[in-house]
Amino acid sequence: MGKKIVGPVSCTVAGERIAVSGDFEVSLTSATRETVTAADGTTYYKETPTSPHITVTAYVTDEFNIEPFLADGLEVHLSCASGTYSLHNAHLVEAPVLTGGESTVSLTFEGSDITKQG
Repeated sequence: MGKKIVGPVSCTVAGERIAVSGDFEVSLTSATRETVTAADGTTYYKETPTSPHITVTAYVTDEFNIEPFLADGLEVHLSCASGTYSLHNAHLVEAPVLTGGESTVSLTFEGSDITKQG
């Protein structure tokens, strides 16, 4: 029997649950790697550290308030079929912009580390 890989997604930021679509992104590694090739053809790689982040697409309802998300030191929790990811000591990056159609906003939070439960 197969295992569930998709399902409901929920997100809590600074203790407030926000309505999110199924579109999200969670960084799973703390660095990116790039291949470097020497003149003799030997290959190596270099690592560049990256900031742990969680990105969600949130619905902007009449109850949506951006103000609490502008603080520093936030806790962001995203639950999905593969577990719950918690971003610690987070802050909002990139200016949130309301998009028409479905009245959504993309929110990207970066923090000190991500832990996974479940």
